[in-house]
This record gives sequence, structure tokens and C-alpha cells, in this order.
Amino acid sequence: FSLSAPPAMAPGRLCDVAVTVKNTSDIVWEPTRQSGLSVGNHWRSPDGGTVVQWLDGNATLSEAISPGDSADLSLVVRAPAAEGDFQLEIDLEHAGIMWLSELGGPRTTCTVTVTPSG
Repeated sequence: FSLSAPPAMAPGRLCDVAVTVKNTSDIVWEPTRQSGLSVGNHWRSPDGGTVVQWLDGNATLSEAISPGDSADLSLVVRAPAAEGDFQLEIDLEHAGIMWLSELGGPRTTCTVTVTPSG
């Protein structure tokens, strides 16, 4: 994954985050309606330990992604209501079953500061 998130956001504000997901597996990732795969996010504490918001946003795969190929997605996220620094975590979800990172797969994080002037 790679992402482009703003460094600061206002509390509770919605924002589009550009996410590029690359299929590093040896199987085709079919569109969400067939596979149940989608990209989602969580908000965590600054140290990455505590989950502040679980499954905040979700972006579906509209087309198949072959092994080695990438797709650009737009993920709408909502900043936490509290002010402070948070880790925005992006992961691949198999709907209602598991997150790719639970199997040791990659996830991407970045720090976002939530501030009234965000």
C-alpha cells in the first residue's frame, strides 16, 4: 500500500485519502462484489497500539487486480473527534472474515494530527 493523507485534519472532518494497493500475491484479486475484498482503515493511538476507531472507511475494488498490478482507490475517512496525533492505518479486508495484516500481510500507516485548525 501507499497513501497520500493530509498531515492535519479537523476533528470529525471527512477527507478523501488516495490509496494505491498492489497485489503481491500469486492470485487475481477479483472485484469486491465477487471476492469480498476491499480496502479499509482504522485510527490508532500515536504508538499504534490502541484502536481509536475501527473500520472507519471502506473502498471497494471495481476491477480485478492481477498479481503484480496496482490500483488507485479513494478512501473517505473521518478524523477522530478528539484532538491529538493518531496513526491512520490502511489494510485489506476480506469482508467479515479477516484483515490481511492478521495473516502477516502488509498494512500502511501515517501520522495525522487532529487539530481545530486542521
